[in-house]
Amino acid sequence: MEASGLVARLQASESPAVWRLATAGCRVARRISRHRSRWSSRLGYALDRLETAREARRDAAADRAWSAFRAHGPAARPLALARERERADDWTGAATAYREAITLDDTHPSWWHRLGWCLHRAGDPAGAAQAVRTACERDGSHPRWFSLLADAHEATGDLAGAVDARERAAELAGAKDPRWR
Repeated sequence: MEASGLVARLQASESPAVWRLATAGCRVARRISRHRSRWSSRLGYALDRLETAREARRDAAADRAWSAFRAHGPAARPLALARERERADDWTGAATAYREAITLDDTHPSWWHRLGWCLHRAGDPAGAAQAVRTACERDGSHPRWFSLLADAHEATGDLAGAVDARERAAELAGAKDPRWR
């Protein structure tokens, strides 16, 4: 009877971690108990609640992502498309989508940086250098942006620009980060 009370208390909880414990407890009790049907029904109930909790977490994550995109107004759709194309390694398609988003709202330097990254990956170092330079001019506080700018300058043959960008990246990163020494 003690195990039954413990499982009932575990099932009253809303935490997915507790539900995993309840599920494990039901499986063990079902193996050692002579009332297998009762434990099987409790196990089924626990598994249903656990799946419901997982679905709720997925829905909440999707809602948070959509609200973040919705905050960008009309550029939300091209941004979502750009991220999808990036995940699919379609760098040219992602760059096109970022250009569309920037056309709708060009106030976000990070979008210029992402455009530069996509162009760099697509094999257009001159376009990448121009986009990342715009990002760095609008918000010059990101060492990785300057590092990407240096890579783009290097790929176009502008070694002086590459050295300047690397020095700026090292300056921003500081002496504490060994990757920039």
